[in-house]
Amino acid sequence: MKKKVIFSIVLIIAGILIVIINKIIGNFNWHLRSDFIWLASFMITFGVFWLGILSLKDVKKEGVKIFFIIFWTLIIIFVGFVEFLLLCWVIKTTSIKKIDDIKYCGVEYETNRLRKNVYYYKEYNIFAYHETKEHIEEFYDYDDYEHPLYREYYDENSRCKVIYEFDKSGNITEIKERE
Repeated sequence: MKKKVIFSIVLIIAGILIVIINKIIGNFNWHLRSDFIWLASFMITFGVFWLGILSLKDVKKEGVKIFFIIFWTLIIIFVGFVEFLLLCWVIKTTSIKKIDDIKYCGVEYETNRLRKNVYYYKEYNIFAYHETKEHIEEFYDYDDYEHPLYREYYDENSRCKVIYEFDKSGNITEIKERE
């Protein structure tokens, strides 16, 4: 019994450490970091759940068991809510690319023609990131994901968007403005 309690506490602490280390490490691989954060989220929730089950084994009275189950369910819901807020905070403050000396967070999209589009946001809001005031959109060809074909800058305050076109080596070939 003592080993199981220690295991659940170690599981909770390991999940918290994964989130902290993930935040400290910074920019290396966006998808891998996202997987680590989800793993930590499951570890913490499972540790709290397992700790509740172990505590429930010692309770003998039926009324106390029902109260304990309701109380522990509320604790697990609260822990899940706090984890979700922390997860949003970690993702929101993560930057993965520097464009014009400003760090941006990137979200990748695959199109139906095997082209990759990447949206970069200064402030990444997990609930409504398409509603940010400005973002940068990069378009890649299907056979070259190293250098973008062109990059579009969108700004809510400006009526036109600025488009930078690139050659195969990544150099800017043309700058256009479109409404």
